[in-house]
Amino acid sequence: MKRQTFSLLACLAIATVPVGVVKAQQTAELLNSALRSRENGDYVSAERDFQQAVRIDPENASLWNYLCSTRLLASNYKTAIDACNEALKLSTKYVVALGNRADAWTYLGEYDKAMNDINRAIALNPSYLFGYQLRGWLNIYKNDGDRIQSAKDFQRVLRTSPDNSSVMTGLGIVQMDLKDAFGAIRWFDKAIAVSPKYAYAYRSRGIAREMMGDMTGACSDWRQAKNYGNKQVVQWIQKQCR
Repeated sequence: MKRQTFSLLACLAIATVPVGVVKAQQTAELLNSALRSRENGDYVSAERDFQQAVRIDPENASLWNYLCSTRLLASNYKTAIDACNEALKLSTKYVVALGNRADAWTYLGEYDKAMNDINRAIALNPSYLFGYQLRGWLNIYKNDGDRIQSAKDFQRVLRTSPDNSSVMTGLGIVQMDLKDAFGAIRWFDKAIAVSPKYAYAYRSRGIAREMMGDMTGACSDWRQAKNYGNKQVVQWIQKQCR
């Protein structure tokens, strides 16, 4: 009889827990599971858990943004945009969601849309370093991009993040676009010193060395870029290097 009474009381206690508390507990568990999966590179499991979480709590902009960023990591850019759109419907001034959507637009080659999002994010948060970094690259990718603004944005990031090899490489590419191969190589050297296996920096330094007529150095850099996974240089090596 005592056991039956205890069980009944326990059930009544569970039944009286507010629905919001149960929902919060469920989404927290799914969030933790998804983040663990993502940390281990298991984006399929992370996506599954985040999708379940937004089904439980569809008004949670943060969960939608997590889903967006997970899809970005998995290179699912179109569906990433869909998730970021949901986050921004719920929170129109969500800076990180704007940044993630801009990143997805960039990968899809929609540079004007990316620029609109990232300018809006920077306007909302002038300290948003990723915004300046992405805007710097967008001004390189766009045919009508402002290279001087690109350099200013990269320099701003470096003042706070002095070991950012991506930004150093971006500054090198700006120098190449301004026909300063020697200045470009100095930036690529710095990027490689920070990230010795950064294929894009080797690829870019090889181009700068080609501009200076140093094909031995260019081919050496392109071979390093190939070793570290850059496929673009394969044809260059076949055509120009012995």
